[in-house]
Amino acid sequence: MADNLKKIFLTAVVFILFIFMPSRSAFCRSTPHHIYNISRRLVETVGAPFYGAFVAGPKNIKKTWHEEVWEQEKPEKRGKFKYKAAAVMRSPGEEAKGIIDGVTSSVSSFGSALKEFVSIFFGD
Repeated sequence: MADNLKKIFLTAVVFILFIFMPSRSAFCRSTPHHIYNISRRLVETVGAPFYGAFVAGPKNIKKTWHEEVWEQEKPEKRGKFKYKAAAVMRSPGEEAKGIIDGVTSSVSSFGSALKEFVSIFFGD
């Protein structure tokens, strides 16, 4: 009786392994896929600071200008010189925030590229 239970249990385990084994290989990435991801991450690493300086920073400045100058609570205060001056004073900080976001994005992209490189040799 115990031998039959062992055989049934072993057969069930082997059957379950054969069912789920193809799904494991279906999600593995090939080496060219890893190299493709590495190249994408390295391009992001190089381009992210420029994106921060030339795209994200000016967007932040434009948003700040709009908020400071045109989104005043009272309509008679909108567009006044003192709010324009306040927006201009905030603009270097907004540009710095864009550059910092670009640099941090660059560092995280480089980390992702290194992880992809390690995955080539040590599996997914």
